[in-house]
Amino acid sequence: MPKESENYDVEKVLAVQNRISEITATLSMSVLDKLEHAYRVAKEQADNYLTGYGKGSESNLSGSNRAEYNALKAEAEQRHIEALERARQETALKAEREELQAAMYAGQIKADATAVLSLQADVVEIEKQLTELKRVLLSKQEEIKQARAENSTLVDLRRNRENLLADISLGVVVEKPALPALEKQIAEEEKRAAELNKAAEQIAAVVSGIERKIADAEKVLAHKKTKLQQAHSDFLLAETELAAAEYIRLSDMLSKQFARVAVLGELVEKQPAFATKGILSWQCRAFKIPAFNLKTCTPTTKDGYLYTYEGLDLDGAARAIKSEMEAVGLVVIG
Repeated sequence: MPKESENYDVEKVLAVQNRISEITATLSMSVLDKLEHAYRVAKEQADNYLTGYGKGSESNLSGSNRAEYNALKAEAEQRHIEALERARQETALKAEREELQAAMYAGQIKADATAVLSLQADVVEIEKQLTELKRVLLSKQEEIKQARAENSTLVDLRRNRENLLADISLGVVVEKPALPALEKQIAEEEKRAAELNKAAEQIAAVVSGIERKIADAEKVLAHKKTKLQQAHSDFLLAETELAAAEYIRLSDMLSKQFARVAVLGELVEKQPAFATKGILSWQCRAFKIPAFNLKTCTPTTKDGYLYTYEGLDLDGAARAIKSEMEAVGLVVIG
C-alpha cells in the first residue's frame, strides 16, 4: 500500500507534462523559420551576385569577385547547415513529444487512485470506531447517572426512623421493637449505596479513558480527511493534465490538417478551371484553438491560444504538398 507521503504518481505525470511543455515552448519559438529565412536570403544574395558579376557562371568571375562570391556562398551554405540541423532537432523533439503524448493517452502514464482509496477506507474505519466509542460513552454516562441517583428507599427508611424516634420521644410509642429492624434496613441500604458510589467512580475512570480515545481518534480523523482532500485534488489534477495531454495531441493533428486543407484550398482557388466561391471563409481565417491554465496545455501565443490561423505553418504545409505532387509527376499551378 502506498505511503501517505507519496503523491499518487502525480510527480511522474507532471514530469512528463513538464517535458511536453518544454518541447512545445521550444518548437513555438519559430527558430527553424528564422534559420530557413536567413538561408534563403543568403542564397539569394549569392545567386544575385553570381548573376550580376558572373552572368550566372563562376568561370566568368574575376579574382576579387570570385573571392567575394565564395564568401557569400559559404555564408549561404553555413545558414543551410544550421537550418538542416535545427530541422533535425525539431523533428526529434516532435517525435519525443508524440511518444510521450501517446504513452499518456494509452494509459502507460497515469494517475494512481490506490492511495486515495486507501485513505477513504481509513476515514470510514475511523468513523466507525468513533461511532462505537461514542455509543459506549453514552452507555457508561447513563450508568453513572443511575448509580449516583438519589436512593429513595434509603431516604424513606431514614425518614421512618426519624418519625419513630420522634414518636418514642413524645410518648406516642412506648415500646421500641421496630427500631432495631429499621436500623438494620438502613445499614443495608447504606452499604448498597456505598457500593454504587464506588462503582460510579470506577465507571467515571472508564469514561475519562473513552473520552481521551475519542479526542485522539478525532485528531487522526481530521488529519486523514486533510490528506484525503489533498489526494483527491492531486488525483483529479493528474487526470485533468492527462486529458489535456490528449487535447494537445489532437490539437496538433487538427492544426496540421487544417493547414493542409487551407493550402490545398488556396491552390484550388488559383486554378483557371475553378469558378465557384472561395474555399476559405472568413471563419476559417478566425481559426483558433484555446489553451488551458495547465502545465500540459500552456498557451503558445501571446493572446493565450495553442494555435491561431496566423501561427499555422502554412509554408511548411505548402512545401510538403508540393513535394508530394512532384513525387508523382504533377506540376503544381499556383
